[in-house]
Amino acid sequence: MLTTKLKVVFSVAVAVAFSVFAETKFATIDLEQIVKLHPNTEADKKLLEKTLQEYTSQADAAEAAALAARKALEAAANEVRNPALSEKARKTAEADAKAKYEAARTAEQTLVETKRNLQRRLTEQEVMMLKRTIDEIEDVIAKYAKEKGLSAVVPTTGAKLGVSPAFIWSDPALDITADIMKIMKIEDKVVEEKAKAEAKQ
Repeated sequence: MLTTKLKVVFSVAVAVAFSVFAETKFATIDLEQIVKLHPNTEADKKLLEKTLQEYTSQADAAEAAALAARKALEAAANEVRNPALSEKARKTAEADAKAKYEAARTAEQTLVETKRNLQRRLTEQEVMMLKRTIDEIEDVIAKYAKEKGLSAVVPTTGAKLGVSPAFIWSDPALDITADIMKIMKIEDKVVEEKAKAEAKQ
């Protein structure tokens, strides 16, 4: 008797869940495609390349300084091993080698810290740029969803952006990517060129 009641309750719960889901209006969107074609992305890419060049120059300078310090240390160490040195000259050479060792260690630490800090700053800049673009897109999506009475807009792609796709498959008719791109005046040059080529045939 109890088992029968549980089955009935479960059946009712499933029916209600499917009823609510059926009444829910949702759409899907290719977020990666919009981000890729957004004007910010190309501009940000160029800025990041310029920043990378500047950071690379700074890292190269730190690496050159570390290399020079290592060579100076090697020369000082060789001088300490010089059998022709007097006792006084050897002590002076040892003191110089010790100073060169400290300088080389400092240069190596500076090199490591410089590379780490530059990488961190570059990553932060890239994340900030991407967030700005996604925020702009999400604002448009939210406004569109409210106007169309949508309960949810689900990404079909987004792994490259740190967003996990919610569906394995969805009806292409639910996709609003083209609508959002049109609102944001984002052009898909590849699609446009293909359409023009087909029109000429």
